[in-house]
Amino acid sequence: MTDQGTTWRERQWQLRDEAIVDAAQRLLDKHGYSTMSMDELAAEVGISKATLYQHVSSKEEVAARAIVNSVRQMNDFIAALDGSLSALERLKAAINFFVERRYKDGAPAPATSKSLHTILLDHAEFQRQHTTLMTRLEQLVVQAQSEGSLIADLPSALLVRVMLSCTRDSEYEALISAGRCTSEELRHTLMTFIFHGVSV
Repeated sequence: MTDQGTTWRERQWQLRDEAIVDAAQRLLDKHGYSTMSMDELAAEVGISKATLYQHVSSKEEVAARAIVNSVRQMNDFIAALDGSLSALERLKAAINFFVERRYKDGAPAPATSKSLHTILLDHAEFQRQHTTLMTRLEQLVVQAQSEGSLIADLPSALLVRVMLSCTRDSEYEALISAGRCTSEELRHTLMTFIFHGVSV
């Protein structure tokens, strides 16, 4: 069944387009931007390379769309959190979501390339979604500070970025790859460090 005003062909196009972005997101998580190829992406979706290029013009474009989609999912997760929870509980849930997504299959893929980073800097939808994400996190920090759950005199914008930076480090990837810790041990350690510190 198609939506009112949408033809079957248009709906098929939309579903294929969504499948391409979802597949790109999986490949980026698994292999990273530099390793992902358009041939691999077409095979992942189950379409020809020619069909793939009817939807996207380049590897950079589809990777940017996948990253935008990932940030949008993070925004949706935060927006859907139970409002009856304390700000600190919602903030913990958000940071935990970031960590679980990043390390869900073990060591994450390598960081994106400089060329893709440049594209994202000029990508209006990415900038909009990223700004929304930072704003929502900062609002949770400010609310948690007002509730007495976080130290009140720490700048909220800086605190958010310190929290997020703690979740991203190439050394974590090396430790997981070497078998020196598991993804779950990393998640537990990061959450403990960010919200409780390590003093006893």
